[in-house]
Amino acid sequence: MFCVQLVQLLTNFSDVVSVIRSFLCTLFTVYVVQGTPELQLDHLQDPPDKSLFSIVQEVLSGGVIMDEHVFKLVQVCTDMYENTAGPSLRNLYTWAATIAVSYTFSFGINAS
Repeated sequence: MFCVQLVQLLTNFSDVVSVIRSFLCTLFTVYVVQGTPELQLDHLQDPPDKSLFSIVQEVLSGGVIMDEHVFKLVQVCTDMYENTAGPSLRNLYTWAATIAVSYTFSFGINAS
């Protein structure tokens, strides 16, 4: 309900897209981390273009400016990856980390 109320207050379409993307990323993160309900992952046969190791290296190198939430998300994906035996779930965690570093998040308020 809060998301709907917030989106109704925004007048710029790009702001609406940014807010919805942030909420969806948060929702997906919680869903994946909790592992509930059980996921149907048969469609994740193709591995991501990058390995999780290379994503972690990219984040730690500071080559891309990222919000602190991206660091946390990549860490959660790494932890879950290391504690998972199945290749489908490992692909899922790698895809989640790839998406996290591909999009910029901004939670700051510009005070001008």
